[in-house]
Amino acid sequence: MSLNDFIARVKRASRRSPDYIARRLVDMGAQRLRRPWSNIYPHLITPARVAAACGAASVDLLWDAQQGVPFFLSPSDRDRWMGVFRARYPDSVATILASADRVVRHEFDLLGSGCIALGSALPWHTDWYRHRVQASLGSAASNTYRVYFTDHAYHLRP
Repeated sequence: MSLNDFIARVKRASRRSPDYIARRLVDMGAQRLRRPWSNIYPHLITPARVAAACGAASVDLLWDAQQGVPFFLSPSDRDRWMGVFRARYPDSVATILASADRVVRHEFDLLGSGCIALGSALPWHTDWYRHRVQASLGSAASNTYRVYFTDHAYHLRP
């Protein structure tokens, strides 16, 4: 690092709070301490050691064993889990069922717009937001809507 680079860094650091500089130094030190481990971990954590830690002879046998285990909930335990859920969250059952029914009917709350029925095929190219703006602003909507989206179309500030 040249003397000019060092002076530039000192000037930038002088505009920061002592707390920020202390956190930055701690982060830099932690990163330097982690570097040697990034070279050692690949040699310590090998597929054979992972399989052995899980009690399998090989990764392939471990994978085959995991395929037979249910991921989260087994369909055969459905009645037991429903009982546990209903006992723990008795007030949530009606809300969850109503939400599930809305999803099945393709009714969604998009960006706080309220529940909108999107029909059997989701209309990805429908401009539903423009209709909400027109309902809210009336005749002033065309100028407001057009200017806003033109100004923000390229994600640049005018």
